Amino acid sequence: MSVSTDTVTLLCELIRNACVNDLTSDSGAEHRNAETLERFFAGTDVKVQRFEPHPGRVSVAFTVEGNNPDAEPLTFLGHTDVVPVEAINGRLEHLRGIALGFKNLGHYILRSLIHSGQLHTKINAL
Repeated sequence: MSVSTDTVTLLCELIRNACVNDLTSDSGAEHRNAETLERFFAGTDVKVQRFEPHPGRVSVAFTVEGNNPDAEPLTFLGHTDVVPVEAINGRLEHLRGIALGFKNLGHYILRSLIHSGQLHTKINAL
């Protein structure tokens, strides 16, 4: 196969995996695309790192070492899910409603985190 054929085949499989994130914690199912990408790079010199902060919500980083031992490696990390416009617009409208009356950005962010249930994640990261 050629590089372009391999690329199109990979892209088609990633699309068929339907990793749609509706902005709820259990949506996305990025594990399907992570597994597809891991299979694609299997048997190559590409180093794959897998991160799963929540069941099914997998991110992967791919690192390619160069020929120059003094140079930094090249690492690729990207989104493997899609978010429908409707989900984003609905969430933004919801958060805009929460924000009414807040004049301090920090307070708005804190209130949004509390409301979305993500505050514990931010606290645990500290």
